[in-house]
Amino acid sequence: MATTNSNVDVEDIVQVKNIGSQTWRVSWDSKQYKVEPGKTGFIPMHLIIAELGDPRSSEGAGVVTNASGRMSTIPNRSSEVARLCQLYGAYDDIPRLQRNAPKLELYDQEGERFFSVIEDTEGNSIMSAAPVEQDERSALYTHIAKLTARLDALENAGPGKLIPSDEETDETDTDSESLIGTKPDNPGDEYSTAFAGGVPPMPEGNE
Repeated sequence: MATTNSNVDVEDIVQVKNIGSQTWRVSWDSKQYKVEPGKTGFIPMHLIIAELGDPRSSEGAGVVTNASGRMSTIPNRSSEVARLCQLYGAYDDIPRLQRNAPKLELYDQEGERFFSVIEDTEGNSIMSAAPVEQDERSALYTHIAKLTARLDALENAGPGKLIPSDEETDETDTDSESLIGTKPDNPGDEYSTAFAGGVPPMPEGNE
């Protein structure tokens, strides 16, 4: 397995050269794109992935992050091939897939050639993809943990109770024990700050 020198972000615009005999017409995000035979067009990478497969896909699925911190999942190569076979009515017949699919060559913004999954079904020229860094992975796990905690709080709160925001939870995590069963100085904060500790206080007179 080899990787190409090209490293395209999923949010990039790439060059597409139509080497076939038919005009390639496709729509994406409510916009129509057309590349006539022998011509070159500029197409969003998201559309290329949807129509021609993810060139970063390899033997195993993975998760990557781009320069802006947006994460995306990369499927494995065999899953992409199967999806494209279904899309183009090839039914697991690779030669038929390559006959039915549009005849296109792909180039990044620097003019570097890279290969679609349709051109390279076996993954011999995979586009490199930067792995998620450790601090980004930790941030993702922290975010998931916060969402899980808030879902648990929502399930246990019952009707009419408010769930703290992430910011409120962060501010009270280190002192949560002191808030349990106590009444805050400001009664208006009973179901925000106090509940962030885990147990909302009972209103006076109703105990």
